[in-house]
Amino acid sequence: MQPVSMRLKIYANNLGKVTSKDCIPIFHKWIQEKRFAETLIDVADYSHVHDGPGVMLIAHEADYALNFTEGRLGLEYTRKRAFPETFQKLLQQCFFQAVTACCSLEDEPAMKNRITFFPGDCSLQLRDRLLAANMPATRDALKKELLSFFSAFSWLANPDGFVEIAEPKKLVGYYLQINQGLSLKMAKEQLVKNN
Repeated sequence: MQPVSMRLKIYANNLGKVTSKDCIPIFHKWIQEKRFAETLIDVADYSHVHDGPGVMLIAHEADYALNFTEGRLGLEYTRKRAFPETFQKLLQQCFFQAVTACCSLEDEPAMKNRITFFPGDCSLQLRDRLLAANMPATRDALKKELLSFFSAFSWLANPDGFVEIAEPKKLVGYYLQINQGLSLKMAKEQLVKNN
């Protein structure tokens, strides 16, 4: 597959009544600290939109968001531009940035013991309807790429954990419940090692 804009959401367990607004000062701090490789620009508060984008950390190359889309809390990483040369490298880049952001959020003093992320429970969508229309051939090609990626990292504890997003009006993608025992620390270590 050709690298295209991609959205990855890692779901969380909301242990301490976390709201997306709790991330506003954290995201501002991350901009000041230049926490990530992307050019971090601004924070946008969409928490007033029910099941919407929540609070977003806007960057030139990508966006980060803590949101409740589809009624589930999670950290969403959306790669918008500056894609690597292969789809596998794009998957690795997106998972690395999302897992790194989840680790950073869990480690924030204001979030300590209030939120836990599960990289084996996530959703992934391609954001280019022209190059990745939501049709069976695209879903099959995406699943093949995902199986290859997860197998390379030995993350695939549940090969049946792929649920297609098959509605033509939605972006092509999958809900993934591939490994409930995969910790953030383990995922990050493997991604760093294979980078």
